[in-house]
Amino acid sequence: MKKITITLLLMAISIYLLAQTPVAPATGDGTAANPYQITSLENLYWIAVDNTRWENNYVQTAGINASATSTWFPNGTGGYTGWTTIGDLVTKFKGTYNGQGHSISNLTCNQPSMDYIGLFGRTGSGAVISNLGVTNVNISGGVDVGGLVGWVNQTTITNCYSTGTVHGFSLNCGGLIGIADYGIISNCYSTCTVIGAGGVGGFVGYNQSASTINNCYCTGAVTGASNAGGFVGTNYYGIISNCYSRSNVTRSSGTDVVFGGFVAYNFRATMNKCYSTGWVKDSGIIIPDKGFCGVYDADDMHLMSDTYWDTDTSGAVNSAGVTTGKTTVEMLNMFTYAGWDFNTIWNMLTGLNDHYPTLRWQTTVANDDLTANQPAYSATLYHAYPNPFNPATTISFEIRNNANVSIEIYNLKGQKVTTLVNENLASGRHSVVWNGKDDQHNNCGSSMYFYKMQTEHYTKTNSMILIK
Repeated sequence: MKKITITLLLMAISIYLLAQTPVAPATGDGTAANPYQITSLENLYWIAVDNTRWENNYVQTAGINASATSTWFPNGTGGYTGWTTIGDLVTKFKGTYNGQGHSISNLTCNQPSMDYIGLFGRTGSGAVISNLGVTNVNISGGVDVGGLVGWVNQTTITNCYSTGTVHGFSLNCGGLIGIADYGIISNCYSTCTVIGAGGVGGFVGYNQSASTINNCYCTGAVTGASNAGGFVGTNYYGIISNCYSRSNVTRSSGTDVVFGGFVAYNFRATMNKCYSTGWVKDSGIIIPDKGFCGVYDADDMHLMSDTYWDTDTSGAVNSAGVTTGKTTVEMLNMFTYAGWDFNTIWNMLTGLNDHYPTLRWQTTVANDDLTANQPAYSATLYHAYPNPFNPATTISFEIRNNANVSIEIYNLKGQKVTTLVNENLASGRHSVVWNGKDDQHNNCGSSMYFYKMQTEHYTKTNSMILIK
């Protein structure tokens, strides 16, 4: 029995050590032409344990389950510290990491007394992180904590997302990024629940120094003691455009008043074509003057424009900043968003995002599983001609391969008016005429309408105007 017990103990120790053993990738040399191929948690850990590897190039070739990190490295109090970040205070990650549409799931990093916490701790000049999801994360840290990156500096991040829980015990905590400093972030989202002390945002905690965030969104609940916003806690000389937040914000303690449905503190920062729908509450009671922005400090070079918040869902009647409150009915009407680009950036479709505006790239990826760049050019939907029109207009489109194609017409309320095409077509260019009638052959009234084309790998919606 004693031998069996010792044998089992040795086996348990071996398994424990193996789980934290770095394993070099079998393929690649780290150059841009031949990046290391990351296929396992052991490969990922191989990057983390040696900072001389933090300027190399990597591609992820499979999904990685990082649940084992929940029992990595005992912390001396009965728990575990978990994941060791890639990039830290001394040495930033300056390489490239292309997830190729794969995700890293169940990552745990429990280091509330340490700063720069995330899958990546700190990233630096020239770093690029793309096409990567981190799902069901459990991240805790001190200052600068994010689901993907703690501190972004001079880094490009695109087509990335995070889900799970992010907890910052000090400043700058965000669902995707803790602090963005001279970064370029686009086509990303976070659904993380975010809990922090100060500088807390559903997407990014602190955005500063001309850091640019475009075409991004967040939906997770936000809780903080100060400077907490649905999308960003503090926007300090940063630039945010074409983004939205559906996050609710709760003041956890104290008497701080810097909270907002989208941004808590916008200091001489540029913000345009953004919206929020969430409320801001303290002790279960809605704070009525934090609709979009909590505190606004502007100058002539940095402006807030074309921003909105939903007065019904937020319960807020006022807001700081240059922003406009709209009812839910108005928020669901495309005419509200004058000057917004609904041809190449925004979309408004029934069944997606409760009919609030969405970003066009959202219709090409699954909501919780960002895929690698799909064959977006497998088809093309052209602009209707003539437009405006009366009584009819021609819609042309092209498919590269044989495909089942649907083309449907929608009105401003998101209701389907008629179906023009729903059949398998041969590759090539096609066209269809809409005569301004609905499915019952009734004449439609003067208004803006939307025509949506969809195949297995392609979705696009354009607008047209019927004038009578």
